[in-house]
Amino acid sequence: MKSIGSSVLYIVFSFEGDDTVIPEDLYEKVGTIYRSLSVKDMFIDVRILLPFSADALLFPDVKHIYTDIDNLVIINQTRSDHGLPELCPTSISKTVTGDEDSINLVDRILYDTTCLGGTFDHFHIGHKLLLTRACVHTKNKIIIGVSGDKLLKKKKYLEMMEPFKLRFDTVTQFVSQFNPHIPEHDIFELNDPGGPAIEDANIDAIICSSETLRGAVWVNNKRQEAGMPLLVIVEQGLVQNIEDLGEDDDGKISSSALRKLLYEEKQRNKL
Repeated sequence: MKSIGSSVLYIVFSFEGDDTVIPEDLYEKVGTIYRSLSVKDMFIDVRILLPFSADALLFPDVKHIYTDIDNLVIINQTRSDHGLPELCPTSISKTVTGDEDSINLVDRILYDTTCLGGTFDHFHIGHKLLLTRACVHTKNKIIIGVSGDKLLKKKKYLEMMEPFKLRFDTVTQFVSQFNPHIPEHDIFELNDPGGPAIEDANIDAIICSSETLRGAVWVNNKRQEAGMPLLVIVEQGLVQNIEDLGEDDDGKISSSALRKLLYEEKQRNKL
């Protein structure tokens, strides 16, 4: 079982511009990099950072990075100034990172307070893209519910589920590293399907996947019944067409499919 703090490859997705803009096709490009590297190793832990995530590179446990040479020199000088060892550059094929010259920038839309929820079991590409979108579009506060035992009883291959603390710590680490400039992170154990999303009038947007879109609509219905302002629904598409990476019946990567792979491997090892 992979633990927090194990080997992680950090990739800096660089582009011209300040933190008020993002590439128009940011999530497609980030998804392509994640998918390409996962084909090489389904359990590789890759973290893609944006320029405003640079503070994460001062974490002592960061060891490997992919970025251009100019960024690497600046990053390593900053680490040296803080008494940290230099990062080791990692080579990645251009077919993975894509054509950097074709980036078209658009305004970065920010919501004061956002929320989302999930199991975040066996942290995979879909989780990373969902949290990436949440971090990119949050200004002051991000609220994340990590499913507790009460919401897990009907999950497939439950015996292969990671413990709550590991799932909680993984989400906390990812968010704190990806966007350390969000002033407030409220990450908690979620045991009620609605959680703060149906109670907190100060939340502006809910981040969901295509799979959980129906849940986001349900949240807005509950808020409407209570006379609360509706949330902006920010949808992240599903990750599909990943060969031999634990796809479920709909062709999308999922935690349940990964648990199935681990369960089957466990059964084979008993033979």
